[in-house]
Amino acid sequence: MMKKMVAAALLLLMTGSAFAAQIVPRSELNNYVQKERISISNVMGGKSKALEALRAEVDKKGGEYMYITSLDRPGDSSHWRGTAIVLEKK
Repeated sequence: MMKKMVAAALLLLMTGSAFAAQIVPRSELNNYVQKERISISNVMGGKSKALEALRAEVDKKGGEYMYITSLDRPGDSSHWRGTAIVLEKK
């Protein structure tokens, strides 16, 4: 029984990342409806951590797709900030 629970937990963790929001390029925006704007700030780490934070915010909104409108480090800060638009396929 314990092995089945561990296997189910591992499967859930592995598939959780498969559902992370996909980034849509500007050239394909016509195929999507814009839902709402989300933002992140004070994210420590590199660009990949900032992207993970944006994806997590989109996931919280139930979105599957996003268009990144900004992603940067203000001034000489090591903290990232960014904004994205939650999208839905037409």
